[in-house]
Amino acid sequence: MGKLKGGFFMKKVLFLICFLLGAGSLTASDFDPAERHKVPLQESFSKGSEDPSVTIVEFSAFNCPPCKRLAGIFDDVLKDYSKDVRLVFKHGVPRALELEKEAVLATWASGQQGYFWEMHDLLFEFKDRGFEAYLQHAERLNLDKDRFVADFQSDAALSSIENEWRVSSCLGNYGTPNFFVNGKKYSGELWTHERIREIIEKELVLMESMGNPKYTEIMEMSEGEEFLCGKKVFKIIPSLSKARFFVDEILREEPFTVIGETNSMSGTIDVDFDFPKRSSVGQIDIDSDSFITDSNSRNRAIRNRILDSGTYPLVSFKATRIDGLPEKATFYPGQKYELEISGELTIKNKTLFETFDTVLEIVDFSTIKGFAAVEALWADYGVSVPQPPFVQLIEDSIRLEFEFVGVLED
Repeated sequence: MGKLKGGFFMKKVLFLICFLLGAGSLTASDFDPAERHKVPLQESFSKGSEDPSVTIVEFSAFNCPPCKRLAGIFDDVLKDYSKDVRLVFKHGVPRALELEKEAVLATWASGQQGYFWEMHDLLFEFKDRGFEAYLQHAERLNLDKDRFVADFQSDAALSSIENEWRVSSCLGNYGTPNFFVNGKKYSGELWTHERIREIIEKELVLMESMGNPKYTEIMEMSEGEEFLCGKKVFKIIPSLSKARFFVDEILREEPFTVIGETNSMSGTIDVDFDFPKRSSVGQIDIDSDSFITDSNSRNRAIRNRILDSGTYPLVSFKATRIDGLPEKATFYPGQKYELEISGELTIKNKTLFETFDTVLEIVDFSTIKGFAAVEALWADYGVSVPQPPFVQLIEDSIRLEFEFVGVLED
């Protein structure tokens, strides 16, 4: 047994020697600003060095087992770097937002009394969830219960965590854990003590070659500087989306609604998370040849005569205006916006200005979905609908509906 331990120790020493020899060749020219992200630290809770050469910003979630493991590794490793390294905790974008929300509020409320990290540790240690469980944790920490409840329920708490989720999303964190070492992102590995030490040592050597600049000088947001998420492009996923039309008629003396639908639909939606009113909708195209109804004879009539899809293969909509977007961005998933999206609708060779009543929902930080509908008149688009003998009436109007799911483009 002793021989095994000794062998392991020698391997570890050799690893560190080899690593330090390699890291020692790093110079200031190895610092690439393009691979560094400015991560705002305002209001975030931290521990470790008050004058760090290395700042680690961790995006984590309490319902994430790998996050619990990484938290333990950071605790162990940072003991050896207490003078050089600062750990900053931020709430990442978890897979189960509602489950995570109250746990996050509990840490924020505890942090107002100086016990953020203690609550952080309890939430990883115990699996119990819910407000009563968090009250018990607060009692374990001898917190002022009334203040804890007030802070837990405050708008400031909710605003703080929504902002952190927004920052996490904007930095491309769609899972947890992720962390940034002086702005350089690390994710997707099975983290070990040795790997974390390797990253820290490499960064310490690099920072020393640069004269040990302050984090505020290289990565942190300067006073008055705003963290901008920017415009994100969401691509409509055909397999999850549908375009439909509805036409009312009297068929054999009975009311009947003809429904045609297709998922052959494409387009993009640009969501500006910083300035919502700058959001836009790209051209939406629907394959007119792909509409399916309740009968093959209708399908043939639509393709060959009504829409003449051989000549006019697309029904398209090009948005020019969106009304109803908020002045200020809010990012909590599940939020819905009732909008009016106006623009040019083209059916066959005729283009007219139409307004779609629309509901847009932010499902999570990488997915949106929506529903849009408009009433139009066949005749306005030069469309003639044949009326068979057994059909007594075909209404002049058609209802178009777009149901779509958009996923963030890579």
